[in-house]
Amino acid sequence: MARASQHPTNLPALHKLITQLAIIRETSGLTIDDAAKAMGVDKAAVSKLERGLTNPTLLTVARYADAVGATLAPIAVPRAQGQQWTGLADEVLLALDNETELPTTPTPHNVSHAHA
Repeated sequence: MARASQHPTNLPALHKLITQLAIIRETSGLTIDDAAKAMGVDKAAVSKLERGLTNPTLLTVARYADAVGATLAPIAVPRAQGQQWTGLADEVLLALDNETELPTTPTPHNVSHAHA
């Protein structure tokens, strides 16, 4: 298996998202073949996607999420003004790194300074 540094997926956050979706697939009892059939592709394509051996489009990742019964939640943090969201981003990335569940309830650091 290729090491993370060798993955063509050039966005670490995208690879972590795909890893989280693969975990959802596995814990849901779905096989790679099940996901491939739902996406209308062969299972080699899904296997390569999960292993980070491709550079998927966002549409492909969204189709994969749908195939495994997941919903993508958009998180975009402005770099210059993102201090109020830093905690949430850190929690999400930590959960992805540890392959644990994502935070489900807001915490003070990720909502208290939000501007409409």
